[in-house]
Amino acid sequence: MFSNALLDMWKFNPQVQLYFIPSGGFQAYSYWPWVWTFFAALGLLRGQRWAWWFGVFLFAIESCGNFVSYFLTHDALRSGAGAIIAITFLLFLCRPVVRSYFLRQALTPNHKP
Repeated sequence: MFSNALLDMWKFNPQVQLYFIPSGGFQAYSYWPWVWTFFAALGLLRGQRWAWWFGVFLFAIESCGNFVSYFLTHDALRSGAGAIIAITFLLFLCRPVVRSYFLRQALTPNHKP
């Protein structure tokens, strides 16, 4: 089993380990969403069109995941807080000013933010 004190996320929420590693297998695959989110954040900072679409997709999936999490765990505080945060980011990304900033690259291909 992969063991590193700096990367051991299970000590913060041990119940999650039951969902991610039912057989005690290798846990490195659970870090991929963090890596994807990091690259999406870099793309958003650079004004990349693909990053806007990816961010909208990630926050939509996160919102749905929080609603499903509530019905599985019945933890209204965690699921509700997660859903509120994800929906807030999703609404921010879908504001007309933000959306037009990222989608205007189709009109001006030489745009460098």
